[in-house]
Amino acid sequence: MKKKINLGLTIWLYIFIIATIGMIIFLICFPLISEKHIPIAEKIIGIVVVIILAIVWFLLDQGINTSIKISDDKIALNTVFEKRIYYKKDISILYAIHEHRGRGAYECPCLVIGCWYDNRLCYTKRKFVYNNYFLVLLDYKKLQKILSWYEGKIKLPPKQEFEQFKSKNVKKFYEIIKQHNYNTILLRNGREKENDSI
Repeated sequence: MKKKINLGLTIWLYIFIIATIGMIIFLICFPLISEKHIPIAEKIIGIVVVIILAIVWFLLDQGINTSIKISDDKIALNTVFEKRIYYKKDISILYAIHEHRGRGAYECPCLVIGCWYDNRLCYTKRKFVYNNYFLVLLDYKKLQKILSWYEGKIKLPPKQEFEQFKSKNVKKFYEIIKQHNYNTILLRNGREKENDSI
């Protein structure tokens, strides 16, 4: 079983957004501060330079080009500069809730993956790699892929801490992971009974 999960938005979406903004700035703002008329060839060169700079930026941005690869016994985190491998038997996974404070505040479910046992959760938007763990921002498909691979229980936040969050998405993921933990216990108990009967 091999699966690949890309983290963050796709590079092409970012390139499209930045290139569009760059073109608008170049075509509208620059002629306003310049007294001479800019030939079309120079405009095209300027647009190409903006696109190339955007591509270079995104190639070096962890938040875009980071991915995880799941195989039977391990999970590998790949970034531009490094590759980290975590073996299934050694890692723990915790459910985390990312809170974005300020204008446009939102709550987002994510998983902490790695050999990490601290109680504090820190989240930096564009950095997935920490000393001995990394964070995966989840959508439903990513969650299902990880749950189908991971055979252990995922640590959930205390119920009273969790209840302060209003996001339906956060609550839905909490319930899905809770069910996964319940199924994991049943499966483990079933295996132990089979071993005892043998």
